[in-house]
Amino acid sequence: SSIVHRLDDYTVDGRFIADTTLPSQDDILRIIIPGHTIAADAAGNPLRTISIREVRRPPSLPYATHYIGPVFELTPDGATFNPPVTLVMDYQAFSLPENADENCLYFSVYDELNSRWVELPAIIDAEAGTVTVTTSHFSMYALLARTVPADMDITDLAVSPEQAGPGRSITVTVTVTNSGTLEGVYPVELFVNGSSFMTKNVTVAGGSFASTIFEIIAGDIGTHTVTAGALSRSF
Repeated sequence: SSIVHRLDDYTVDGRFIADTTLPSQDDILRIIIPGHTIAADAAGNPLRTISIREVRRPPSLPYATHYIGPVFELTPDGATFNPPVTLVMDYQAFSLPENADENCLYFSVYDELNSRWVELPAIIDAEAGTVTVTTSHFSMYALLARTVPADMDITDLAVSPEQAGPGRSITVTVTVTNSGTLEGVYPVELFVNGSSFMTKNVTVAGGSFASTIFEIIAGDIGTHTVTAGALSRSF
């Protein structure tokens, strides 16, 4: 689907009279143009039309990347805007891949010269379900999601206090880091003096970390060791 907006009612000699919003046919994408913006075509003449077209056969994507919603092409090629215009795109949370959240999303412009998508600085409003970017020219745009599987490991182990007499409570904090982009669950098993003490499942969002706490009671006088993953601490 596509729509052509004629600018005669919005501009005088290429300058927008007032703040203007131009939607795609399905209203998923909106171009927000500030009043007094100067819009020109590739030859520098006043811009007469703006077209928004949904791309039916978008370019292929790299590994572990998915389109979220339609891909839009804005034309004419070579159109420029001073100051830049704002693009606002709606998305539905249920359209995200399994275990993906807003941290996986990024808005991109297509670089035709190098045949690749290039990420743009964007504001993602999870509550409103919108992504907002600014641009001074037209191209092909899409909302994408990185879906690299969860890759988690224990990255920190802390004991407090490090010295305690028999019968005193010891707090052990274990931190798990997820270097993937998808959420995952990691079973943290804590060992005390080589024996399994307890296992807790830790849910970690993509590209983030989370901690869980174990409470143990100090035993006999002497040095004791707690271990989680490849990390050990003594108290």
